[in-house]
Amino acid sequence: MSAVFYKGSGEKAAAEVSVETAALPADAIRVMRDPGGYRAGADVVRAVNVSLALKIPLLVGGEPGSGKTLLGDAVAHELGKAGPFKFITKSTSLSRDLFYTFDAVRYFQAKPMSGGGADPREFIDYQALGLAILLGLPATERQRFLAPAVFDPSKDQDLSQTTLALRLLLRAPAQIQSVVIIDEVDKAPRDFPNDILDELENMRFRVPELGGIETPTPPGEKRPLVFITTNSERQLPDAFLRRCAFLHIDYPKGADLEAIISARLKGVFEQGAPLLRDIVAFYESVRAKGQLSKQPGTAELLQFLQAAKVNGADPRLGIAPQADKIANGLQLLAKTRPDIAPLQDALANWGKV
Repeated sequence: MSAVFYKGSGEKAAAEVSVETAALPADAIRVMRDPGGYRAGADVVRAVNVSLALKIPLLVGGEPGSGKTLLGDAVAHELGKAGPFKFITKSTSLSRDLFYTFDAVRYFQAKPMSGGGADPREFIDYQALGLAILLGLPATERQRFLAPAVFDPSKDQDLSQTTLALRLLLRAPAQIQSVVIIDEVDKAPRDFPNDILDELENMRFRVPELGGIETPTPPGEKRPLVFITTNSERQLPDAFLRRCAFLHIDYPKGADLEAIISARLKGVFEQGAPLLRDIVAFYESVRAKGQLSKQPGTAELLQFLQAAKVNGADPRLGIAPQADKIANGLQLLAKTRPDIAPLQDALANWGKV
């Protein structure tokens, strides 16, 4: 693949649209959220660039804590794209929810008050991929999908700040490319992946509440960049898989894991600190033995390290001289009762020949 868009360097790019140029309140555009220490390996960089070059979603697998969701943050951060706009998949999610929600109750309540002339666009909130598709269109092409009303933060008290900010963003003149994260697609109902095939392939969607009108497809350079995470809890449909590039992110180890932790806990544990190195080695040893019914992930490890610091552990010392302070946080690594004893034994014997 000759085209290189993403380098995985973590360097912050200039935003394509800023709060100042869009004349919007400061919370209206979440641009380039800093993923804080995300490290992209060569295989990750290659997969991202294949996805970007072919303009297809990237399906990202890997065990919890491997950095699947952070990849979308890292790409937005480095490439200067808006977002990421995140859709958290639930067991009740409908395909429409990925694009917009419609408040039917408020709409039908408003119709009698307006003599039957309520504008359904005033009761639509665009979500994740729907928002990104609209932002990629010229402002003139968005108008059919937007209520004509001008939103005033001082008057529209019933709207959340996020909803209000996004509605204002949609009225900005800028044409914006965004990053979208569809998180844990496995949790969706079985039909969900099949129901969004056309939308993912053509980056367009239909709005039945507006007479069935369909959005145009954004031009290639403004087409949303889509990252879909999976925990491989069930087999996804073949038709869905054909429309995606695939990446499996291996769990970070050794120095890479230390670097991630030191970036996340900056100022608390520096990379190379004896306690950090020892706890990472302890953690990897516990995982390698496979004695636990539920393997702890990066989130549990971060909590465990923070607990060690709160309990007075000295980062300049290893585990052995202060095992009692480390032991107070073992319940953060163990998530079931049978897992506590193996962890206690492993810590008690740590460093012994």
